[in-house]
Amino acid sequence: MQKTQENNDLPVDQQSTGKKNKKAPASASVSKDKAQAQQAQQAPKAQAQQALSKPKSGDVYVKFRGNDSADWVKFDSKQDLPQLTSEIHKMILRAAGPNPESKSELPINFFDFGGVAEHFLGGRGDDSYCEEPPRIALQNAIIYSFVPTNKKFDDIDKMAKAAEKSGFIGIVIITKKHGGRGKADVLAHLVKQFEQSEISYFEDTAEVLDELVDCGCNSIANMWVIPENPEFAAMVPQEKTGATHISKEYFLNFVVQKPQPQQAQVVASAPVASAPASPASTN
Repeated sequence: MQKTQENNDLPVDQQSTGKKNKKAPASASVSKDKAQAQQAQQAPKAQAQQALSKPKSGDVYVKFRGNDSADWVKFDSKQDLPQLTSEIHKMILRAAGPNPESKSELPINFFDFGGVAEHFLGGRGDDSYCEEPPRIALQNAIIYSFVPTNKKFDDIDKMAKAAEKSGFIGIVIITKKHGGRGKADVLAHLVKQFEQSEISYFEDTAEVLDELVDCGCNSIANMWVIPENPEFAAMVPQEKTGATHISKEYFLNFVVQKPQPQQAQVVASAPVASAPASPASTN
């Protein structure tokens, strides 16, 4: 009985043997430190994967440069829209970079992806996103797109990478196209966060532009990129949207930077500058 009583008086991890704890060797401590360091490195990736898991209709996913996290931020479908769009507004201002004269007056350009930005970023079919897309010519360009919560949702990382390479400052993914928390509803709330900014929105779905006006958003320049499919091209935005109708060709000419001339072309044109003056200039 005495032996049993002594055993019970020991710490729990020693009761079975009655032996004292042995000090862990130094190598074990080093291994533990390495494991903790690896876990710290993997944590952001794990958080990003968790953010993209199990999307629900009404969730909003955003990714902007210049923010504390370079990974996706998820706003749950139950989150208050004014609060949600206030947070996105702050991200946009940070992504716009330091030192604008007045951030409240920044020009902002939102682009739908399918049928709009995909014309120069790719995205039709598997492995079709451009590895080296042309640069966007407009300031503070943001992808603002609906992506359903099905297999297509797996593409949003590819969309974000192509957009980033092109010079977009961020991407906003809406998981519901119409109605409450749809594209028009969320964008209308987001626009309210900007005071005097000049905002343009490039969209190819006429119904979304119609809804945007119905949501009370009348202060932005709606640009309807005419769909290539004749069936959808016949679905014209209502006159109340004030939308400017632009073709794919005009759109690309307007928003994509022109390629710089090669050095060889510059050298070839140099003799022109030293050509003799024209007769008209010698009189």
